[in-house]
Amino acid sequence: MSGICYRLYTKEEYNEFRDHAIPEIQRCNLANVLLHIIAIGINDVLNFDFMDKPSEDLTAVGTLMVIFPVEPKLSKMIVTSKSMGCTKIWQMKSIRSSSQVKAI
Repeated sequence: MSGICYRLYTKEEYNEFRDHAIPEIQRCNLANVLLHIIAIGINDVLNFDFMDKPSEDLTAVGTLMVIFPVEPKLSKMIVTSKSMGCTKIWQMKSIRSSSQVKAI
């Protein structure tokens, strides 16, 4: 028995799709993993068996960022907020929550 297929994209858009999806390991942000690896004492990250080698430098800000169990962009926001004059907790919560809103 045949059916009807409704697509949410045009035929031209469909023809531009990739043959295969990008692997999950390449879509994930591994920056926080890297910061944790350095924090536990594995300082030779260039020789660590990563698929794509990261930078070997961990700055003072990066050392503080690893303390917070959030995405690196959010932990950097927390660490650098004081130097940018954002010292009230409600200001940081407001900025953080607005950065979590997905585009529709």
